[in-house]
Amino acid sequence: MRPITRALLVVLAVPAVMVLVAGAITLGSLPKHDGTIRLAGLEAPVTIRRDEHAVPYIEARSEADGYFALGFVHAQDRLWQMEQRRRIAQGRLAELVGAPALEIDRLMRLLRVHALAERSLDALKPDHRALVAAYTAGVNAYLGSNGRLLPPEFWLLWHRPEPWTDADSVAWVKLMALDLAGNWRRELLRARLVRALPPELYADLFPFEVAPSDVTLSRAREALLGIDLEALAQLLGPPAPTGHGSNAWVVAGERSTTGAPLLANDPHLSFIAPGTWYLAGLRTPEIEVVGATLPGMPVFVLGRTDRFAWGMTNTGSDVQDLVVEELVGTGPAATRTPDGTAPVVAHESVIRCRFCDDEPFVARWSINGPLLSDLVGAAAAAAGPGRALALRWSALEPEDTPLAAGFDVPHATSWETFDEAFRRFTNPQQNVFYADTDGRIGLVVAGKVPIRRSGDGTLPVMGWERDGAWSGFVPYEDLPRRVDPPAGFLANANNAVADASYPHLLSRRWDAPWRYRRIVDRLDAQPHDVASFEAMQRDVRSGAAAALLPSFLQAAPVAGEAAAWLHRLRDWDREASTSAREQTVFAAWYAALPEHLYADELGAAFAAYGRDRPLFIEHALNRAPAWCDDVTTVDMEDCPLILARALATGLDRLEAALGPEGPDWAWGRQHPLIFEHGLLSRLGPLRRLAEIRLAGGGDETTLNAASYALSAEPPLFPSYHGASYRQVVDLADMRRSRFAAPMGQVGHPASRHYRDLQEPWAEGSGLLMAPPQKASAILDLAPR
Repeated sequence: MRPITRALLVVLAVPAVMVLVAGAITLGSLPKHDGTIRLAGLEAPVTIRRDEHAVPYIEARSEADGYFALGFVHAQDRLWQMEQRRRIAQGRLAELVGAPALEIDRLMRLLRVHALAERSLDALKPDHRALVAAYTAGVNAYLGSNGRLLPPEFWLLWHRPEPWTDADSVAWVKLMALDLAGNWRRELLRARLVRALPPELYADLFPFEVAPSDVTLSRAREALLGIDLEALAQLLGPPAPTGHGSNAWVVAGERSTTGAPLLANDPHLSFIAPGTWYLAGLRTPEIEVVGATLPGMPVFVLGRTDRFAWGMTNTGSDVQDLVVEELVGTGPAATRTPDGTAPVVAHESVIRCRFCDDEPFVARWSINGPLLSDLVGAAAAAAGPGRALALRWSALEPEDTPLAAGFDVPHATSWETFDEAFRRFTNPQQNVFYADTDGRIGLVVAGKVPIRRSGDGTLPVMGWERDGAWSGFVPYEDLPRRVDPPAGFLANANNAVADASYPHLLSRRWDAPWRYRRIVDRLDAQPHDVASFEAMQRDVRSGAAAALLPSFLQAAPVAGEAAAWLHRLRDWDREASTSAREQTVFAAWYAALPEHLYADELGAAFAAYGRDRPLFIEHALNRAPAWCDDVTTVDMEDCPLILARALATGLDRLEAALGPEGPDWAWGRQHPLIFEHGLLSRLGPLRRLAEIRLAGGGDETTLNAASYALSAEPPLFPSYHGASYRQVVDLADMRRSRFAAPMGQVGHPASRHYRDLQEPWAEGSGLLMAPPQKASAILDLAPR
């Protein structure tokens, strides 16, 4: 019995030891938020007071020490998130996770994101460069002083981070610009459609834009021959769907209950765990600022000072062009230009890969930018003549200085100095809202927008033609701006920011104006305060349902369950609440309609064009009913018949997936908000520890935005994108201002602050945007 007993004890002891070791690693790697830590690199003591949700408020005797401390707390609470992002920017993620990251590494190496970040540092003023260095020193002080274990992600990957660099911070800004400037994917989509469709069909697919001539379409089709657009599109992914944007509005004192301005902002980004934003405050003798920061970036992106508040929405200007290059010669080759030929520069590197073979990589750049088509054609086809597709993008310019405004904004003392602070802001272009304690409100559209010699940026241009070139950028003084408008408010929800009288081309494509109209309607309804602005941010009235249902309800007569649903939808208030089954049915109807409306005309191009086309659907149903005829049949179908068929299809799919109508048809059950962890969500049992799901209201067209994907299995309409941060700033009393972000301040899944912000964010009632009267934790940083 003794050997058996001994073996049994070993079997039981091994898991017990593993649990104890895991527990020790987990507890030992939690960040320390109180006590005293001595650090090299500080000029004077710094105090960090945290509120009950671990939001840090930094008090320092100089800006340099303040940004040092910001780097320190970012590293304390979000080190893995910072490591993951910089690895992506460096094109070195495969070193950690292996082959699944090779595609993103190739793209980042091709775009040379990290190398361009190093170049952008050289364009910063010396005082700005010094603040970046101070932040970097703070991150590295944490890495060097950390007597505790690293967060669990590092242990799982058996990885220790390298020292942080100044370029790592700038590279994160460029990743943000890449995420928000999505025109290259839309232009690639158009190029695919040009090759697949006759001119008359192509022109009607974009009804609110200037249709290109048949000659333009024919020349574009010819120029793109030989380039594998389909494979490139598969690698780069589809354009962002409707609703990937932000809301912001500001009212003057005459529209508020206090007589002072109010400002609201909620940027819409991907739902992730830990959350995108990190809430913080910083006070030094020079500045006082509270708001949203991004771990790894040494500036406050959104927030307030003691004198003013600011917020942003993505402008959506077209700052990217795809350029067809004609390659000549051999080796690295050259491209034909209007003035002869220009060499192609080859940047060679090796992508290291964990658990797979290392991969040599060559990033080729023409005078217009990186050759995107090399991602699928690779260097093998690059040795000889042919055609390639390059990316021209304002963020690839040498003088790209996105951090400059971030350091200057907290020093502004008036609208004029605030406006001037954004002069050196380059990418991503943003609509920047402003309100101050003197009662002024304003808006400036900041960022670099190219001036094209011809064309409108919707289709690829030919690199060998002078007409396709950029002649410069719109001067900062000529960018749209408004101050103290007679209406007493300013608002934007990614709709057009300038009218037809504006002399420069910003874009041909804007989001549907439904969210903007809802903002204006609610602003006109009453005088406002913090509570009413928070209520607006919680608003789930669907702009798509309000705009499209009147046409949908013209469906041909139906019977049975479909007839009952038509009756219920007529009476529905268009509120996409978590309990609304009507929203689930409307979403299923909307998702089914494209295959009945235009899939027959588009054929193989249907998958590329996609289903999320609300403006085209509205256009086809109301102004171009010929689309309703099914060209594959002999009979002539009309729009009421097509709408009835789509409703039947949508209901059949709901019943097949969910069974007869019941609680599972509630919108919140089929529309969960999903916050995935980039690593732990892919590791089976650890997924439940790190990933969060909660019932969500809204859709891509509600003020409380939560755009969704389509799934064949329940949940049928999962949401991975929405309000990533909310703030409401009261200029009558800054301490009444509120802000909120999902998840929590600390990225460690075992921390009590990993998800404790989720409830106030979900309920739409934020935290006070001011230092706590009584701190929950105090950490003193002292010079060593």
